[in-house]
Amino acid sequence: MPLLGFLRAYTLREYAVVLAMAALGGLGLVFMLSSMGGGASTGETLLKRETAARKATVSLRFVEARAAARARERAAEARRAKIVAHRRAVAARAARRAAAAAARRPRAARTVVRTTPRAVAPAPTRVANPAPSPPASRPAPAPAPKPTPQKSGATGGGGGGSFDDSG
Repeated sequence: MPLLGFLRAYTLREYAVVLAMAALGGLGLVFMLSSMGGGASTGETLLKRETAARKATVSLRFVEARAAARARERAAEARRAKIVAHRRAVAARAARRAAAAAARRPRAARTVVRTTPRAVAPAPTRVANPAPSPPASRPAPAPAPKPTPQKSGATGGGGGGSFDDSG
């Protein structure tokens, strides 16, 4: 049946009914999908779901160990701060003593004049190599020993005397 004849078989009222049913089916499908686990992409969902808040269960040993570790860290930091403060105080006292000693010295004693030159270490003497020695020749390799053939006689092993297995 040709397409034009198929289209003429329905009236306009039937096309409208089929279109309305398709629209209702599509809306129903969208509603069902939006009310499922994924939820609607825009607006509020029909079912309000709360996530269960996980209680932080911490053991008493962990809490005590963490508190002890923090106390140790604070004590170590206090010791370090005390050491740094002591070092700064010692350095400040040394600087004040040096400034006071410099102020007590007479002006002429503060200047240092060197009259004798410093002793200079003698420069190392260079030794010239007159001629390089020729490379030593390698010794000749020792000759390999030749095995001595042994003939099998009548007393040792069977067989004829013509076979020599000495190598």
